[in-house]
Amino acid sequence: SLQLINKNGYIRQRTGKILRLSEGKGADKLIRQITIFLSPRNIRHVGLLSIDREGENEDAMWLYLAAFKKIKRIPASKRGDNFVGTDFAYEDVKLGFEYQDYIVKSKNKRTLPKHGTVDYLEIEPKTRDLKKALGYYSSHIYVLPNIYMIVQQDFFSKNGKLIKHFTASNIEQINGIWTARILTAHNLETEHKTIMNLDKVRYNIGLRQSLFTKRTLLMEKIR
Repeated sequence: SLQLINKNGYIRQRTGKILRLSEGKGADKLIRQITIFLSPRNIRHVGLLSIDREGENEDAMWLYLAAFKKIKRIPASKRGDNFVGTDFAYEDVKLGFEYQDYIVKSKNKRTLPKHGTVDYLEIEPKTRDLKKALGYYSSHIYVLPNIYMIVQQDFFSKNGKLIKHFTASNIEQINGIWTARILTAHNLETEHKTIMNLDKVRYNIGLRQSLFTKRTLLMEKIR
């Protein structure tokens, strides 16, 4: 479920589903994902299909607009745009991190409330075009060292202003896999916040490659 909260505290509710299939390891790792809204009615069946191969500079992403029965490709230059009115970018919705796209400027240890000692990295996108596409010029990342999970990320503009804040919380093991149940993105420029609650999480449920196609989105077959 999603909560979209404006600067006055008004909350809009959405529900949705994320289906994800990860295959291979290392340079051969391929992640297919469908993110789709189930309610309210005006956004029902709007969805995003992404196919992400490890190490490639440009992932394949398609947005399905249910009201128009139309699919459009999301170019790499738009990967930092907000996903359907939320504060999560298309890049965030993939629930992954493209390490090869960044330069690590510094790395050390920091203490983070509720998490203790974590790995702290200051990074920046490798190219000017990538910075423009992602919508920020540098980022500070806090990673739990024992499970390699990003629990906080701060995004900065060209002049060093903090523009967006991300956190992952309510972390637990589900079927042996460390999972953050609550993801929060806060746009500090608009004072708008989106909270994603992963209410029901299941792993190894037998998803097939054939599900992750544009045709699946067009048929609106996911419930």
